[in-house]
Amino acid sequence: MKHRAAIAIAALALTAFVLRFGIAVLFPQWTYASDMIVYQNWIEILRHVPVTDYYRTVSTQFIAPYPPLFLYVLKALGPFVGAVSRPDLVVKFPAMLADIGVGATIFFYGRHRWGSKKGFIAAAAFLFNPAVILVSAVWGQTDALYALPLLLAFLAASAGRPVAAAGLGVASALLKVQGAVFLPLLFTVIAIRDRKRLGRAALAAGAAAFIVLLPFLVSGRITDVLAVYTSHSVAKYPWVSVYAWNFWWPLAITSPTLYLPDTGTVFGVSFLSIGVLLFGAAYLAILAAVFFRRVSPLPAAAFLAFSFFMLPTEIHERYLFPTLVFLPMLFGMGRVFAVSFAALSATFAANLYFVLPFVSEPARLLARPETVPAWLLTNVGWIVNGVVFLALISHAVRTAHFCNGRVKSDHDV
Repeated sequence: MKHRAAIAIAALALTAFVLRFGIAVLFPQWTYASDMIVYQNWIEILRHVPVTDYYRTVSTQFIAPYPPLFLYVLKALGPFVGAVSRPDLVVKFPAMLADIGVGATIFFYGRHRWGSKKGFIAAAAFLFNPAVILVSAVWGQTDALYALPLLLAFLAASAGRPVAAAGLGVASALLKVQGAVFLPLLFTVIAIRDRKRLGRAALAAGAAAFIVLLPFLVSGRITDVLAVYTSHSVAKYPWVSVYAWNFWWPLAITSPTLYLPDTGTVFGVSFLSIGVLLFGAAYLAILAAVFFRRVSPLPAAAFLAFSFFMLPTEIHERYLFPTLVFLPMLFGMGRVFAVSFAALSATFAANLYFVLPFVSEPARLLARPETVPAWLLTNVGWIVNGVVFLALISHAVRTAHFCNGRVKSDHDV
């Protein structure tokens, strides 16, 4: 049985990777060319300067708002980018590989919890998801790179491996700033599940960060890293929504350019502050549910990822990606999660189609009277996302997995 399962996941993973690579090779016109040029420019700079000098070599306007571990990945790609005729394929390779890693993780987890068949279906739902393929193989974005260690971190925490969980969580945060959003939740899980080894987990987190940041510490450039998590990321896109079909989207489309500043106010409170308060309230509710053992780690991580997409301002459409990573891990807990995954996959794919370059520039697309279907699509998208969000809240309140009984073991995940 194990041999057959290994063959099945190997075939699934190989097919999924060949599909991605084939799309990237055969349809270069679908690539977001400007983003590919930016990535290649970052790589070219890193071919000629140490990673520690990068943040001071590039002007603030064009600097990569990514932490050091991601820069190490870019630097490792340098020799390959300069040696091939299609550098975009090299840039896309790590994210496509990370997609496969997520799919394999879903399969093995699902096989352990629900059996090989359901694990296979859950993994296939992710690996052949059009939205996931659009992000990595078409656009060439790197959300899967931080989502994979993030998923593994919560699995490790659930399995009583706090040291591995802490190291993986820090790795996720050092790959992309969004990974840091999950750290308070991850360490809350570790604290309530294995309080005796919390100190070891903290040491592991510190050690992981120290190893990655050591060159910056030695060169006196650690403040450059801190800036990545503050000035280079916060308010970089100061609009209510950066094409994300979330609760702020109906406000965004009131602007002719779709770029409505989040400095606007309601009763003297800025949109930015309202978004922070909403997300902060959701985060506190999730932490409380985990602390009082009313919710297990994976549902908590899934809802946190979805809340981060739906509630704050300045959110990009791609920030829905981690939600699609965590939801397949919950298919065995109830149909609501599979239905939510299907609905969000559809809206995410449509959202990506709306912003990718093989359609017209979004603002012009919405502005033309003859494109009423586009306007209707974007409104249906945020409404569906909102309905799913509220449905999951309702499910959280009603089900014992979340509220009516204490979570006693990892089998409750």
